[in-house]
Amino acid sequence: MLKKITISIILIELFYTLIFANSIPYVHNSMIFDLNSSPSALFFNRGLSNYMEINFDDTNITGFEIDQAFSKFFGFTYAYEKNIPNTLGYFKWGSPVFYYKNSFLGASFNLHADKNYNYLPWISISFTKVFPNFIFNFTYKNIGNLNNPVEKEAINGQLAYINKGLQLQAFFEREFLINKNSYGLFFDLRLKSGLNAFASYDIENDFFSMGMRISLSNTSILANYEKNTKNNYTIGLMNSTKKRTNLFHSLKKLSISISGDYNFFTSNTIFKKRSLYKLIKELNNIYDSKKTKLLSITVKENNLTFADIYQLKVILEKIRDSGTKVVIYLDQGIIPFKDYYLAVCGDLIFTHPQSSIFMGGIHSTTLYYGNFLKLLKIQTQFVRPDACIYKSAIEPFTSKKPSNVAISDKRNYMKNIFSQIENAIIINRKLEKQSLDVIINNFPIILSQEATKFKLIDGTLYEDEFKDKYLKKTRKPQYISEYTYSNKTIAIVPMEGIILPKEMASPFMGKVITPEKYKKIFEILKKKKNIKAVIIYLNSPGGDSFSSEKIYHYLLDLKDSGKKIYVYMEDVGASGGYYISAAADKIFVNPFTVTGSIGIFAGKFYTERLYNFMRIYKDTQKMGEKADFFSPYSKWSEEDIQIMKTHLDKLYDIFKERVAKGRNLNIGMVDKLAMGKIYSGTSSLKNKLCDRVITFNEALINVFNDTGQKFDYNKIATFNGKWGFLSIMRSFMTSPKILTNSNIWTLYLGD
Repeated sequence: MLKKITISIILIELFYTLIFANSIPYVHNSMIFDLNSSPSALFFNRGLSNYMEINFDDTNITGFEIDQAFSKFFGFTYAYEKNIPNTLGYFKWGSPVFYYKNSFLGASFNLHADKNYNYLPWISISFTKVFPNFIFNFTYKNIGNLNNPVEKEAINGQLAYINKGLQLQAFFEREFLINKNSYGLFFDLRLKSGLNAFASYDIENDFFSMGMRISLSNTSILANYEKNTKNNYTIGLMNSTKKRTNLFHSLKKLSISISGDYNFFTSNTIFKKRSLYKLIKELNNIYDSKKTKLLSITVKENNLTFADIYQLKVILEKIRDSGTKVVIYLDQGIIPFKDYYLAVCGDLIFTHPQSSIFMGGIHSTTLYYGNFLKLLKIQTQFVRPDACIYKSAIEPFTSKKPSNVAISDKRNYMKNIFSQIENAIIINRKLEKQSLDVIINNFPIILSQEATKFKLIDGTLYEDEFKDKYLKKTRKPQYISEYTYSNKTIAIVPMEGIILPKEMASPFMGKVITPEKYKKIFEILKKKKNIKAVIIYLNSPGGDSFSSEKIYHYLLDLKDSGKKIYVYMEDVGASGGYYISAAADKIFVNPFTVTGSIGIFAGKFYTERLYNFMRIYKDTQKMGEKADFFSPYSKWSEEDIQIMKTHLDKLYDIFKERVAKGRNLNIGMVDKLAMGKIYSGTSSLKNKLCDRVITFNEALINVFNDTGQKFDYNKIATFNGKWGFLSIMRSFMTSPKILTNSNIWTLYLGD
């Protein structure tokens, strides 16, 4: 019965392997990641993979091997060698055992069957350690059975150097029972895309082998010649469900869908959102490949901002201008102005026949609660330095309508970004500005048929018509996060949300920036000697003054450790967000960034009239004339307001000094740029508040150039502090102070 089971297992595996004829793209005993001899190689495998080879000499077939691997989980090998007496072949089952950082441990259980259906088991273990550009592999074979006819008790090892298209490897093996040694060198060189040459020389035994590998898409064919006591040849076929590159570069027709909710980076919550950064990398890989002839994009309802869309628009225009035909289908009932702004970078724009395009422009609405708070009998007492006339964040709580300077500041920003949107539409759709202005001001919502007449789009198609015409035989680009040997040299630190002290923050508030969180991240980065530069991805309107100062100090400390510091501002990097940025070597912004707002305010809600109306009696006892200075139950006198103003003036001066030092400007210049005034990305460049107006990807390239490196996504690591499970559970038990402390506006830099 056992003999029949053994035969059945071997036959089933053979049949199964032949059906899924995919392969591990490495030559047996030629490269370091050989599943047969090193089970820890499974950690480097992607997808469903197989390797099949036939060995022969000048007269006869001498053996064959079939390897089947399932991603990083487990793999099988069946091999037959004619020179093993009385053999039916041997079978190996390999699996990962342990992984920690860049150390990999694997083991295989092996079974040899002879013609009498006897079986002989043995075990092998292997250890692989990955260093930047170097890999060390060690294998101990034949644990538990020294009489094994297949593998004698032996140890072998390889040390490989890998750089771009070159692999140089030194290897050795010692068989203890027969006292046999071998050692030598192996190299694999990429001659051109899809073509590799490889060779090895055993110095101890004086024989060499050489061969070539041709790769087409996910399939490779190899031929190998080995000169030992006689001539030996190998022909191999390799295939894999996933290619070991970042993209299916050979695909000429690709399609992507832009829809749903995006975070710039992957969400830290269990409710994962799509990553805009990943989409940008996919598009950049399409551009770099220069292979795609057609890129079809379907745009549905999404949460992308104008700043986000600008990131996509720039790379899509590069793809279009490189010769790829970009076709965009707007699949929405009412198409927002922002999505039309994205679509104009396409060669062709189509919509559903019953769609409408909103062409009315952009708007921003701010609610003013002054009268409402009076109705609630709450008096607002907010103070700002006299010079901070543009620091309008206090006005929604103190006034019934905006001041003239607040209106002017916001309109200047909106006018600046609106002109960029208009120019993009005019240039890409070849329209006259006067004609576009007529459409925007007189036809804010346009049916698709009318939009075609106005040349806003190229036509209308039903979804199935678009699919038949532009989506047939297309594939979705697949960014495969393959294991890389590259040393991580650039760190990205996302910094998003309002800036608050730790005790006022909670995971239920969404994204929050706290000094404690980033102190831990920066301490980790200080110890990583390989990290040359840190990029702060900033999206913050500001917040607590003291917390902003602490993070600013932590960044300076990180800079003193030898790291270069860069800040990239996405939608907003204002007030406290700009305070933090003053520590950077360079500041990059998006054209749609709201930045500046260099100023400060403080205040509180005075609630005595509300409590009187509710018939609530309050009794305050104090030791010290100003002990209840920040209490919402006491009202600031004119003297108190002057005290607060004097204090804020000092903090305002410190803020300006930080900016002057960081941007290498004189205080007089900063005085003119400050006052709480906001700037768009382009206007901030004119006023020297930033260094370049570019996309995030262009910022990455700039940082690589500054640090003397060639741009490589594999050299980038993202450091993002997460809410741990225990901290979230604690938040269920205790409410943050922001929910219980009504005096939340004290010393506030928020815009």
